[in-house]
Amino acid sequence: MNGCSSLMHFPEFSWNARRLYLSSTKIEELPSSMISRLSCLVELDMSDCQSIRTLPSSVKHLVSLKSLSLNGCKHLENLPDSLQNLTSLENLEVSGCLNINEFPRLAKNIEVLRISETSINEVPARICDLSQLRSLDISGNEKLKSLPVSISELRSLEKLKLSGCCVLESLPPEICQTMSCLRWLDLERTSIKELPENIGNLIALEVLQAGRTAIRRAPLSIARLERLQVLAIGNSFYTSQGLHSLCPHLSIFNDLRALCLSNMNMIEIPNSIGNLWSLSELDLSGNNFEHIPASIRRLTRLSRLDVNNCQRLQALPDDLPRRLLYIYAHGCTSLVSISGCFKPCCLRKLVASNCYKLDQEAQILIHRNMKLDAAKPEHSYFPGRDVPSCFNHQAMGSSLRIRQPSSDILGFSACIMIGVDGELIGINILIREEGGKELSWQVRRELRSLSDTWKSSEERGMSINRFVEWHATVFGVSTESMQLSYDSRGNCVPIILSLLQRRLYDQGGLKVEGIFRITGDNSEEEFVREELNKGVVPEGIDVHCLSGLIKAWFRELPRGILDSLPSEQVMQCESEEDFVKVVRLLPQAEASLLNWAVNLMADIVEHEDVNKMTTRNLALVFAPNMSKMADPLTALMYAVQVMHLLKNLTEKTLRERKVASSQIVPCDDSEADVEECNQEEEEKGVDDVNKEEEIIKVEDEVKPSNGLDFDKEKREKT
Repeated sequence: MNGCSSLMHFPEFSWNARRLYLSSTKIEELPSSMISRLSCLVELDMSDCQSIRTLPSSVKHLVSLKSLSLNGCKHLENLPDSLQNLTSLENLEVSGCLNINEFPRLAKNIEVLRISETSINEVPARICDLSQLRSLDISGNEKLKSLPVSISELRSLEKLKLSGCCVLESLPPEICQTMSCLRWLDLERTSIKELPENIGNLIALEVLQAGRTAIRRAPLSIARLERLQVLAIGNSFYTSQGLHSLCPHLSIFNDLRALCLSNMNMIEIPNSIGNLWSLSELDLSGNNFEHIPASIRRLTRLSRLDVNNCQRLQALPDDLPRRLLYIYAHGCTSLVSISGCFKPCCLRKLVASNCYKLDQEAQILIHRNMKLDAAKPEHSYFPGRDVPSCFNHQAMGSSLRIRQPSSDILGFSACIMIGVDGELIGINILIREEGGKELSWQVRRELRSLSDTWKSSEERGMSINRFVEWHATVFGVSTESMQLSYDSRGNCVPIILSLLQRRLYDQGGLKVEGIFRITGDNSEEEFVREELNKGVVPEGIDVHCLSGLIKAWFRELPRGILDSLPSEQVMQCESEEDFVKVVRLLPQAEASLLNWAVNLMADIVEHEDVNKMTTRNLALVFAPNMSKMADPLTALMYAVQVMHLLKNLTEKTLRERKVASSQIVPCDDSEADVEECNQEEEEKGVDDVNKEEEIIKVEDEVKPSNGLDFDKEKREKT
């Protein structure tokens, strides 16, 4: 009944109901007479019920309740003490309940507690009683001044969010002595002045957010955080001395995927940044350096570079990482040279708006690159007052009429001149043929993020590249535009993935150490790309090149296969059950691709003793390729959660395979029967291979799979 805005009274229903969804209704109270009978209720969602003010003490009768959501109930007053009688309760969410000013009393079995943006001014010492707590979110509580020492006794805690507690000045050092399971620590927008000297004891820590704080230096023990994947310390008050004390430790973080050092008054980028070989996203925006060190070319996995508003930056390096997809250089008012931008073979977006010193040669270089290979960039932004002459058809106003080409075209380039007056939220583009057929798309978020520094009435140029037909390449296009086939598990996937997977397996890739982690040769990868675009998979290709191309295929999709999922819901997942539940929301095409990828990872992990690739290692290298987000900080956090999603699903798949294999009825022990059984299996295997070869050759439209399903009883035995 979510969203039934006229519903004012608690409805009558079966006492055997297990789940009730009543969010955004006008229900004013929970009748005790009805609540006391709902002994089977497992989940109750009453978020955003603005009329509800109290919960009755009779909630203690909800003995089966595992999840209670009251987010956004702005008029809800303090929760009843009877909640501590709900011994089955595992998840409680009361974020945005502005009138709650006391920390609730809860049973010790609670695992997830979100009590952010309330009026709570202290966390009681009794919080140590919540021994099963895995996730604690008390962010946005602006009156919270300190944390009790007893919070350090939460030995099972994995995630602690304190962001937005603006008067919180310190952390109890005892936290770092006992919280060995903590993997996520969010201190953004607090008044914390220093990190605990013993923070290095948090050996499981993967995400450290400490931006927009008063922290002035990094303790030496930070070098022991070897599992760190996301480090965000931008907009903090680091001194130059404190920042230099951090830089020597950067090379220690071998798993670091995302690094945010924005707005830290840096006048020089250390050469050691090139040692972060796992880095995929780097945010250096708002600093005062003039050059980026050449060592950045060693960041072979870097896909996003953000140098927005680095007003003293004069040039981008001539030799940028070849896999760089996005470059954001808005507001770099001293930038003169961008020649290095077009050496990365995968570049899809370049933002150079408000770079006033870019000369005509730079603009010609942008146009030339777009014309040479229409498959690469999607958008480029740069300053200008005239549409370049290389665009044959020009007009004033908001429309242009041209004669339709007599032959098919692979794509086109367009340049749009816009004058910004206030906030620009985006551009809608529509192509209408004489026969009535229409093709449309939007350019939105990229421009919104730049609007805060654009001045009124300034003219900006923007080049856009868009495919009309997608047959020129098998990378960077939608799955709907490609030839599809069924794999052996019933997943409907592009033929290119099936071909690459088969070749990888045939060449023994499953047993190669570091498969999917070690980078292949770039020149060989370029050659294979060209052959794949011709429909050919060359023989004798290095397995690391094949695995790199599989990752590249996912990475270069127009949108990530997980982008259709509600990001907030993904971020809230805490358990395998949560992840399985959320991926069921995927559309069929994306679900099949995810299922294919998870089974691929499971195949690899089954040979972990040889290839040294664990579920965590594989999830770490696949996660950056599964989603795309415009906001860099959000992308950093989301990628870590995606890693845990992939890890959980792969481990679940491996368990189910083990159970399935144990249920296979063995052949009779006699030698003759064993030989006959083996012969039958070999013949069956040959038949399966022949069938798969026939499937791969199919070029007609095929029926898609029924979507992702990780339920044991619905899995087909491979």
